[in-house]
Amino acid sequence: MPRLFLIMLSATLVVACGQREGQDAAPPVASSMTVTSVTPERDSVLRVGDEVAVRVEVAYTLGSAAGNVGLVVQSGDGEVLAEQVGAAVRGEHAMTLQAVFRVPQTDVVHLVVPLSERGRSTTSDVEIISYEVDPR
Repeated sequence: MPRLFLIMLSATLVVACGQREGQDAAPPVASSMTVTSVTPERDSVLRVGDEVAVRVEVAYTLGSAAGNVGLVVQSGDGEVLAEQVGAAVRGEHAMTLQAVFRVPQTDVVHLVVPLSERGRSTTSDVEIISYEVDPR
């Protein structure tokens, strides 16, 4: 009789819990990102002293519950000129990030656009856009 009880309890638990672990479970979604549009255009040359408004449109897929998409504007020597961070949520979405900065004396300005997942110490994806700088 105790054996019959254990069998019935086990059967009840299987039915109540539904699928076994791993059976037909959806695979985890990989996080990824791409810059779909950027202003100024990618082949633009920036001039020292000019004030530049940057606009970056991003399409991303986030596999975790939450994260961030960032926009970091850096000079050639790594000085941060401007930055903005937007909250990202699970799934496929689009986001627009904007920043304004003055072009310093440098030979290049980089837009660094990272996607990071909350709780992870590494960046999930990153795109870097570089602009040549005219010293005049």
